[in-house]
Amino acid sequence: MVIGRAVIVDRGTGAQLVRVLNVVAGVGLVAPIAGLGGADTATPTALLVTAGAALSTVGLLVPARPALRPAWVGESPPPRYA
Repeated sequence: MVIGRAVIVDRGTGAQLVRVLNVVAGVGLVAPIAGLGGADTATPTALLVTAGAALSTVGLLVPARPALRPAWVGESPPPRYA
């Protein structure tokens, strides 16, 4: 019995999941929205790019907020002195 070790069963499963979600989002959601204005305007595409940049920024900043996690995350915890 091994405690504290992860067992990798299927390598590449995460990459396959990301690829499937990318195809579903691109073909099923983003492409129809980008084509709403027709071929004469780039406004829907510009709005999608802006929204994607905003969501990416939120996705970068929210997990990195230092106020919600201890300073020692990823390292050994600081020693406790009595």
